[in-house]
Amino acid sequence: MNQLGRLLTRYSRDIDGWRRYLTDDPSPSNFAALLKQVDAGDMAAMVELSEEMEAKDSHFQNVAERRRESLTALDWRIQPNASDPDQATAGDVAEFCETQLRGLQSWPDTLEHLATAIGPGVAVTELLWHRGRIVHTRDVPGHRLMGHLTQENPGVYVETTEDKVNGVRARSPKFIVFCPCSRAGFPLRVTPARANAYLWVIKHYATADWASFTETYGQPARVATYDGEISPQERKELQEMLKNMGSDLWAMFKSNVDVKFIEAARNNQPFEGMIDWIERKQSILYLGQTLTTDTQGIGSLALGKVHEGVRASITLSDIQKEARVIRNQVLRPMVRMRWPGMNLQIPEWTRVIADSANVEQDTLKLEKLRFMAERGLPVDDEVIYDWLGVPIPKHCHEN
Repeated sequence: MNQLGRLLTRYSRDIDGWRRYLTDDPSPSNFAALLKQVDAGDMAAMVELSEEMEAKDSHFQNVAERRRESLTALDWRIQPNASDPDQATAGDVAEFCETQLRGLQSWPDTLEHLATAIGPGVAVTELLWHRGRIVHTRDVPGHRLMGHLTQENPGVYVETTEDKVNGVRARSPKFIVFCPCSRAGFPLRVTPARANAYLWVIKHYATADWASFTETYGQPARVATYDGEISPQERKELQEMLKNMGSDLWAMFKSNVDVKFIEAARNNQPFEGMIDWIERKQSILYLGQTLTTDTQGIGSLALGKVHEGVRASITLSDIQKEARVIRNQVLRPMVRMRWPGMNLQIPEWTRVIADSANVEQDTLKLEKLRFMAERGLPVDDEVIYDWLGVPIPKHCHEN
């Protein structure tokens, strides 16, 4: 059986049963060495680094998920190639491709996996073919990826059980390789995850310093003063009471003892401001704006539309990049294997985007219907069905 008809990346305890945990010691020098290691071809390190940073940072995880969900939450279609003069054949080709992909149980998971390339810069999926048709997809874990940049055939390679040193080259039609941030053939040179690594290190130390400050200096100091002489035994008892007040919060003192709680100054702590600044930069890095993640400020309607427009432009860019890779690496081999030698036009992969103008109009219609119902104003049933876009039931026509 050839490579197209068998899985090369099946689970392996030796390969998939361990992790490197690259962020356990996130010093600037360690991260700098790690990124240089990525430039040397360790693609797995970039993916693992991005996954660990996302897993340990709730805000970063949120904005990264929003970026990917703005793409994967949209439904998809396969449209006939508009430039094909034979639109009947083009329609049959598009219908064949869409039927095949919708019949794959693993395809929805594969689309979400490919979207994880938005960040580290690479995601790979293996295709299993049988008699010229895709019958299964298997998403390749990021820790299996490697890049050979100086060999005769440079590109993305996948570590397999049969070849753990050099791996198998990931190329169509056996693999889908999604590199949305590729710069002159190198997919990991400039990526959002790489830029976030510097922010993440600063945030890590700012959070650790803040936690240390809160534990040590954030607690109020307990100070007791007394008048006159005090015996060693009374001094010892007083010290013990002050120590216990850190948890018991009560004590009994003589009338000549004055106890005060002195809190640290609250207006000169830089940690919260530093973390807020970093989180705003993370939001801008992935979403292009901060209005959908920062609720502390007050924004105008015009500013909100500008921010939403920026986010929409990023989503459209992600849609175009996804469409190119699926059309070239999935639909093209599907058509070539189904109709060999016919040189048919390749259909288009598209995402279904709701028109914001239509959404606003539909919302306005519903508000009008709600207002008229609250005021008791009569509305013809035909008008309501027409506004809602729902066909009138047959029994209504009969009556």
